Amino acid sequence: MTARDAIIARLLADPAVASAVADRITPHWAPQGVEPAYIVVSQISATRPHHMGGPSGLVEARVQVDVFAEARATCEAIASDVRRALDGYRGAVSAGPAMLILQQCHLDNELYELESWDEYAEAPALARVTQDYLIAHHESV
Repeated sequence: MTARDAIIARLLADPAVASAVADRITPHWAPQGVEPAYIVVSQISATRPHHMGGPSGLVEARVQVDVFAEARATCEAIASDVRRALDGYRGAVSAGPAMLILQQCHLDNELYELESWDEYAEAPALARVTQDYLIAHHESV
């Protein structure tokens, strides 16, 4: 299980987030035609520090969570639910038989944008909030 998978599982299990987007939480990009509001989760990077004996087993990942909704207020409310579910979380996350223990999950950055896939549109199609989380966990070496 990757940090991205753990974040998706954590969000799907959170009642406030699930009530806002149901199961519309996907990795990498949203499927064409998905109805807003929805969340896209991407693992941007991961570092694996070494110690004198080789790999430490520590993974430090940056995971980006993008919240999309038609209304700015809805988007910001869902982003707040996401922040409450993730920021500061420590513990086990399960998805089926896979489990990952998150040692650290904290919000590093948050951006508020308006999305417009049509550069000629008079108004942006969707509101968007992007959150970057720094996540630490161990893996087998």
